[in-house]
Amino acid sequence: MREIERYAILDTDEDEAFTRITRLASELLGVPIALITLVDEDRQWFKARTGLTQRETPREHAFCGYTILAPDHFQVPDALADERFAHNPLVTSDPHIRFYAGIPLSSATGQRLGSLCVIGREPRTLDSRELGILKDLAGIAQRELDLHRAASTDDLTGLYNRAGFVALAKRELLRRKRKAARGGPVRATGLMMVDIDHFKQVNDTFGHAVGDQVLIAFAQALQGSVRDTDVCGRIGGDEFAVALPEIDEDTARRVFSETTRALAESAQELFGNGSALTISAGLAVRKDSGEEVFELLGRADRALYSSKRNGGAELTIE
Repeated sequence: MREIERYAILDTDEDEAFTRITRLASELLGVPIALITLVDEDRQWFKARTGLTQRETPREHAFCGYTILAPDHFQVPDALADERFAHNPLVTSDPHIRFYAGIPLSSATGQRLGSLCVIGREPRTLDSRELGILKDLAGIAQRELDLHRAASTDDLTGLYNRAGFVALAKRELLRRKRKAARGGPVRATGLMMVDIDHFKQVNDTFGHAVGDQVLIAFAQALQGSVRDTDVCGRIGGDEFAVALPEIDEDTARRVFSETTRALAESAQELFGNGSALTISAGLAVRKDSGEEVFELLGRADRALYSSKRNGGAELTIE
């Protein structure tokens, strides 16, 4: 998974904490447009925007594509006089960019995610004081991004929590809908609900501290069994979910069997030879492009219930 996707923020709703930053940038620097942009595979997407109606633009037109490569900041005093941008549709038509300045935003590992940028319709250059203001505001935007990621993560297992998982699953469905709209081949997307059989007995017998160790071991087993493109989350006490793009039945059964094996090995390490933990799972495969995340979760949960009703330790596919 790409670093930007780990933040579970692409295609999320507008957020006042981010919008306040763009409003301040616009007012303090006297520019009509200020944006917090995140650079996706084929587009730049605006988490916050002041003075602009669009929510995204193609990546090939993005000034921020240059900003994320810059060590500190990137400025374009006059786009019409710059051969890199003179024929850019964002310059020659709405929003008629002439001046641009951006500060890159990065992940904790140093990978660039996007930028805080300001845009004007007249030639201009930010002086050192103005650049300092923009950098300070970018620092606040960076902190908000980090807080958003932390709020999307389960503290115990390190997987996505329910909110983070749902945001990423929604994004995957949107991405595939856009791909279908462009006429590209789109395979099925699946959502799997998984939990540990008889987990309450573990807590009752060994205590919650050991139960937490089991949950951590299970999360590691699940994460180690899925593909890089899959998304894992802990959405309840001992309930986990996996979003599986490009799914088929063989892939789902492989994930189930490998997770079962890895969890069994962890149980032996925790409780000794002869100990065993099993899992049950339910898989829902998206029927059509209109089915949403919570509908898939509901069907996957029903399939999981069928597995439990049949005695557990199995995968049911709806």
